[in-house]
Amino acid sequence: MDYPRHSALSGLSIEQLESLLNSLPVPLSWALLETGEIMFMNAKFTETFGYVKGDFSTIPDWIATAYPTEEQRQLTTSEWMKYIHAPPEMAYEIPVLEVVVICKDGSQKVAEHSGVILPKAGLALATFIDITERKAAEQESKVLAETCPLTGLLNRRAFDAHLEHEIWMANRESKHLALVLADLDHFKSINDTYGHQTGDAVLKEFAGRLKQSLRATDNVARLGGDEFSLILSNVKDKDAILVCEKILKFMDEPIHVNGIAINIGCSLGIAEFPIDAPNAYKLFMAADEALYESKGKGRGCWTAFSQTVPR
Repeated sequence: MDYPRHSALSGLSIEQLESLLNSLPVPLSWALLETGEIMFMNAKFTETFGYVKGDFSTIPDWIATAYPTEEQRQLTTSEWMKYIHAPPEMAYEIPVLEVVVICKDGSQKVAEHSGVILPKAGLALATFIDITERKAAEQESKVLAETCPLTGLLNRRAFDAHLEHEIWMANRESKHLALVLADLDHFKSINDTYGHQTGDAVLKEFAGRLKQSLRATDNVARLGGDEFSLILSNVKDKDAILVCEKILKFMDEPIHVNGIAINIGCSLGIAEFPIDAPNAYKLFMAADEALYESKGKGRGCWTAFSQTVPR
């Protein structure tokens, strides 16, 4: 194997150098600057991603095949190309990039990718640190922090963030969104009659029926107790009303818990951005006003904010 000579490498034979690099606990490869030909992948590289030297002829081949998105391919290419034709007097460090790598077996791993370009030696050295488990743990923590443990829905904190973001998006794109607040009717009597375990089962079933009522682009959250909220993005005409009517239809069916058929309804309040309110706080207050109106009308119905009676 004929590598360009460099003072940093001159003290070692190729066999000694490869043996040294194969002992490192970090996936590593290098390629020739002039042609992009991949000359070496160490043992940890093969252990982590499954590939061996020869699976890819050049760096562009690797980027085109191992990186799943065009955005990632372009970013990686641009970061390396910045230094390819740089003056040869010094080495150039590639900043750390977080990349997804498609492994040889088709699985995907997340890695922190960086490297060094040695113009004098004519080499580009790339390193990878597998952070798949760390990213999975971070995602799990994020989900736990944003999720109601009983229903699996977004919690109040996550709901507030989603609502702010959806309003920002709707305002930027000149679209409408609707906020629907939903309460179970006389839920306290369920807990008093059957106990909190049954009450929890009712809440979980109600959460499931709310999710069934939504479109793929919508979000539903449990705010606390028997209070739920739905963010309906990009609504037109009677979209929000149709969702509410679908929810009420679902609630016509009793909820079965441990052989008990429980009939329970819900009340709904609708407010729309930007027609009813200019920001998240006022939109929530408008939806809450509409919900109050539904309860005043006898419950088991929906009310749009535009239909509320001023108090």
